[in-house]
Amino acid sequence: ILQEIFDVEQNIEFLKKTITDKEAFLQVAHTRLETRTRRPNVEACRDPAMH
Repeated sequence: ILQEIFDVEQNIEFLKKTITDKEAFLQVAHTRLETRTRRPNVEACRDPAMH
């Protein structure tokens, strides 16, 4: 049982690290989506990149 607990704890730490590693990429995608949605200085349109 102790080995199972250890394995689960390792898995949790691995998942936390993986999430942390992806947060920067997610923030970039979020920022780009916000920019595309608002389209500053450009008429808003629904081009293929929006779908």
